Amino acid sequence: MARSGSGPVRSLTLLLATAVVCGASGLLWPSYKEARREAVERALDADLSALNGAVDAFARDHAGTLPGRDGDVVRPDLLLRQLTLPTDGDGMPHEKGSFGPYLRAGMPPNPLDQVDDVRIVLKGNLPEPDGSGGWLFHVPTGRFHSNRRR
Repeated sequence: MARSGSGPVRSLTLLLATAVVCGASGLLWPSYKEARREAVERALDADLSALNGAVDAFARDHAGTLPGRDGDVVRPDLLLRQLTLPTDGDGMPHEKGSFGPYLRAGMPPNPLDQVDDVRIVLKGNLPEPDGSGGWLFHVPTGRFHSNRRR
């Protein structure tokens, strides 16, 4: 006695259903990839705006001094602490400082690679991203940039 829904008819139905699902996913995949790329670009722009706004606020509160400055150098560790912790009038991190923190949630990871490291560029033109990820802080302009190609 033959069972209902078995044999060639069931195989053909399964094959057709698989073809429809695969075809639909093939049509949707490019849209998903484009939407994801656009979301990452928007996140990158928002993070750069927040980072550069924090630098501007720190400089405004501390007589034009850039965060991270230690004499003639800019140190990534000091830059991070001055932007993420309260600071005193001299710009030094202090738990009872009356300025900042400028980045309350900490240093955001670069949305292109999820790296939050900061590479300091002390002089010259802004270099191309070196691919190590995270952020570039270009001291001559006092601006953050992505250290990953878009």
